[in-house]
Amino acid sequence: MLTVAAALRICQAVASDPRCRARIQNHRPLPQLSGWGMAGAARNTAMILLGRKAGTPEFDQYSCVGVTEATTEAISAASVSGALTRPGPTLLPEVRHSTGVYRVVDGTHHQASWVVMTDGTDYVFDWHATLELQDPLLYRTADWRRNENPVRMAAFSGFDA
Repeated sequence: MLTVAAALRICQAVASDPRCRARIQNHRPLPQLSGWGMAGAARNTAMILLGRKAGTPEFDQYSCVGVTEATTEAISAASVSGALTRPGPTLLPEVRHSTGVYRVVDGTHHQASWVVMTDGTDYVFDWHATLELQDPLLYRTADWRRNENPVRMAAFSGFDA
């Protein structure tokens, strides 16, 4: 299960990571697009219009691929599995690990952060959709694969197992 407290700690692990901050907060479009989950798509479009090309480092680091890479590394480093590779306390004791998850819905390819909990449940955090460090879209994994039922962190009240 994903509690509000656990989701907030996951967001804090991402917000405290310099690489995550750079990839999520740079070149943000209109804040109103965050509420619709379209901020990342708008930023991608703007980069293309400015001549950046998908598949290049200057584009990919800000696309869903680059955001997912940074956020999953930050979450995994703070998780139970990350604690095995570094000294100190586990910052996210309820998180087993995180990795990228990929989908194609209606011809649109997308990637986000898949978070596996120690109780075996799993969820998707999508920072690229909102470009907000403390307010990603949250999904049950099955819903994310269909692009259904997103919940903004700001309105999140927990997911039962």
